[in-house]
Amino acid sequence: MQKNPEAKKSKLIVGPWPHPLSLSTITGDIDFGPDSMIDLDQLELRWFNYWLKGIDDGILDEPPIKIFIMG
Repeated sequence: MQKNPEAKKSKLIVGPWPHPLSLSTITGDIDFGPDSMIDLDQLELRWFNYWLKGIDDGILDEPPIKIFIMG
């Protein structure tokens, strides 16, 4: 990432979700509660607005990594 300044615009999201992550707090037999929810649709919309429409909506000002820590 240090050799390519554009890489600083990368984002990573890590959590206990299956692919339809914005639909449930439950994965397998475990309910991770409301704090595990993430509005992926809203994040994707903001990302696409920035990259496809050139709308600076602050998405790049947010931390590069979002992690849900279990326990």
